[in-house]
Amino acid sequence: MSFVSLESRPATTSGAVRWKAPDIAVIYHLTHGTFLSRPEAFKCDEQWEFVRSLCAFNPSERLGLAAAIEKLDLFARHEQFNAAGG
Repeated sequence: MSFVSLESRPATTSGAVRWKAPDIAVIYHLTHGTFLSRPEAFKCDEQWEFVRSLCAFNPSERLGLAAAIEKLDLFARHEQFNAAGG
């Protein structure tokens, strides 16, 4: 079973698959050191860059855990502010 098979893909709370790229596309991008195209669901450049920083091909360039948690907290506070009409 592939790590991106339907059985192993993380689903959203609605049951929808988050990443729908076929195995061959994922393998191609991994072997060529390129990212898959930005999903349409990512409206915010900052959030997409966050995902890319977590998935950097060079491990030394990946965002660390503490920084990732800080960034997620910032995103959550921003969403709460916007939801409150700010």
